Amino acid sequence: MEFLHKPVFLKESVDFLNIKSDGVYVDATAGGGGHSKAILEKLDTKGKLICIDQDPDAVEVLKKRFKNSENIFIIKSNFVNIDNVLSSLNIDFIDGILFDLGVSSYQLDESSRGFSYREDAVLDMRMSKEGISAKDFINDFSKEDIFRVIRDYGEEKYAYSIADNIVKERKAKPIKSTLELVK
Repeated sequence: MEFLHKPVFLKESVDFLNIKSDGVYVDATAGGGGHSKAILEKLDTKGKLICIDQDPDAVEVLKKRFKNSENIFIIKSNFVNIDNVLSSLNIDFIDGILFDLGVSSYQLDESSRGFSYREDAVLDMRMSKEGISAKDFINDFSKEDIFRVIRDYGEEKYAYSIADNIVKERKAKPIKSTLELVK
């Protein structure tokens, strides 16, 4: 599957950056590169674009899409590390930054990523493919931790009941797939 994402409000987002052709810009969640491409088109050879994404699939796509661009830096990292990223590139000042937060359509559509409930897949849900998977979290963490995550991040009013049922089900057998979690 191709890593494609059609940015919403692309023109408005890029216009709002008020791009200077020789400026330094950051696409902090570069994904498939839609915003990056639009920013890059407004830069001359003195301008710089730093693309950051934690998803290794996105980083590979960005490297291929922009392989002929000399003023773009593609970094696999989370935007929370932006200070370190910019420091590693000896950049002290930027003219603008864009964040397009959330899960990408690619991550939802690619069943192997384990984000979607449309197809049965390994329960993963990691944007970076690093760290604890949803399968590990669901099977290894306490009911209280599961409850807190579902309540706080999912804003689910039945979070306690869902956490309770997950813990009951995993006692019979580990929950390994997206459709097992749905059940």
